[in-house]
Amino acid sequence: MKYQTWLGAFSVVATTGIGFGIGACSDSKVDGQASTSDAGSRVDGSVDKPPVVPTDGGVEAPDSGDAAVAITITTETTTSARLVIDETSVVGTFTVDDFVIRYGDICSAIVKNVGKGFSGAGKLQLGGDFVGAVGGLPSVIDVPIDVDKSYASFLADGQFFEPGSGSRLQIESAGAPGVVALPATTLRVAPFKQVTILSPKRPDAGGLVIKSTEDWKVEWTPPALSGDAGSSAAQVILELSGFSTEAVEARVLCGFPVRAGAGVVPRSLLAAFKAKLGVAGAIPDGRMNLSAGDLKQVSVTNGRYFVLAAGFESASYSDDAVTLE
Repeated sequence: MKYQTWLGAFSVVATTGIGFGIGACSDSKVDGQASTSDAGSRVDGSVDKPPVVPTDGGVEAPDSGDAAVAITITTETTTSARLVIDETSVVGTFTVDDFVIRYGDICSAIVKNVGKGFSGAGKLQLGGDFVGAVGGLPSVIDVPIDVDKSYASFLADGQFFEPGSGSRLQIESAGAPGVVALPATTLRVAPFKQVTILSPKRPDAGGLVIKSTEDWKVEWTPPALSGDAGSSAAQVILELSGFSTEAVEARVLCGFPVRAGAGVVPRSLLAAFKAKLGVAGAIPDGRMNLSAGDLKQVSVTNGRYFVLAAGFESASYSDDAVTLE
């Protein structure tokens, strides 16, 4: 199942001018560490390298699974972005003044004002191992910007990656007035074709119900991994979307290391998310999508961007009838 989009997709922002040279990615850009060539932190909750947690007075959150790491819920009003790359498409949007609720670098909720349109972020380019490869493309692509300032490119021929290949992608934007550039950010495609989801299980009748007063756990069967860079980067990515009111549209985005076999969306984040929507009762018509790939959270001056690469059918579960209580 392809990712659902907010009128096209999410929104993204970054800093510095564009300086591409991103044909086939070099190995120095895929080590999973934040640097000028591999910007952003991985949204996976890995205990190998505990997430850096802001200390701006957030509320204490439930344990992340590592007793040594105290993760807090923090909030900010900022420019946000969501860029999604699958086998044959790249879509994205940038939006100013979004409200972002963060649970460290593991999960974030993004709340967008319905009345605000998208913002242009200058030239957006995508490169990677597909450039010059058999079945790929001859060069880096410029992602077109639409009249509504969303970005989208859909391939009629060729593909950006082969499912299960572990190949590399790199994306960056030039920036625009009021929208900081996205620095060159490298992603790794999952080195396996699909991960099998164990829970949640689809109800016999109706859709899933997620309670904002309880932690929400997802479990899967970890695939065989080789231990290389592509395997260590692999995540199960959970996205809750479709929750909206007359005033706002909102979603939750989380990344968990695939080797862990499970991940938790904490009740503290779900409660803060529901409270921001301003609805006392149940909120129906939500969607949940699970995929496997690479999700990075790129923090820039006055911006927080969510950039991910995942195959169409990289996880065995999706649900279009989710209720948040």
